[in-house]
Amino acid sequence: MTAMRGSRVLRPDVGDPTTHVQVGYFNTWSASNATAGTYDGAFALEVDPVTRRIYVADGNRGLVILEGDQVVFPLSSP
Repeated sequence: MTAMRGSRVLRPDVGDPTTHVQVGYFNTWSASNATAGTYDGAFALEVDPVTRRIYVADGNRGLVILEGDQVVFPLSSP
């Protein structure tokens, strides 16, 4: 299932812009927290490059706020 694969941050590869490199990963889904008949894990995501934050809406945890570094947001200022 796609929902069990987590949230991934990809950016174009400098050497080959037609491919992408994974520079970030966060998995909110956990088999120990899964409940039959409900949606578990991340179901929405918003990226704010100005503040270098990624907002993840999660069925079990609620709002998860992730902070990216210069690798994840190479063009944004701190």
